[in-house]
Amino acid sequence: MKLIECIDIGNYGRSPLAEIFASDYFRQRNLDTEWAVISSGVGVDEINSRSEVSLEGNIEIANRQRLLLELGLTDRIKVFPEQTVARPDVFAILCLDKRTYRKVLGIYRETWYCPTICVMSNFANGTNEVPNSFGKSFEDYKRSIEQVAFELPLVLRKIIGE
Repeated sequence: MKLIECIDIGNYGRSPLAEIFASDYFRQRNLDTEWAVISSGVGVDEINSRSEVSLEGNIEIANRQRLLLELGLTDRIKVFPEQTVARPDVFAILCLDKRTYRKVLGIYRETWYCPTICVMSNFANGTNEVPNSFGKSFEDYKRSIEQVAFELPLVLRKIIGE
């Protein structure tokens, strides 16, 4: 089975939804026995080490919960974010922004294995990145997730050769 990893900063807003959307993509095409999807964040450990809960964090939680309810996905989202680590079993990494991309390159620089690593939007259609909407309005967050939902199938088709 080939593994794709969707990565952002905190593994809370964009990447877990990308994981769900990509898993659905493979399931709908009966490819879920050949392809699996996970998500992680390059800054999870740093975020978790902070003792205070920020206003931005509370806004992010509220935005995510509201959008998950709208999409009917509340039962499928991961509860705890996962830190990105170098994994020899990953076939491709979809970074949701350039900052994440640079951090992922640093994580894999010291390893003998190197999956395909790209900024998802750039690989999909040449656009810049999926904006990080952390601490911003619900509308900003929803636009980011709509961009993920639109671009992800374009990238997955390229990766699997459809």
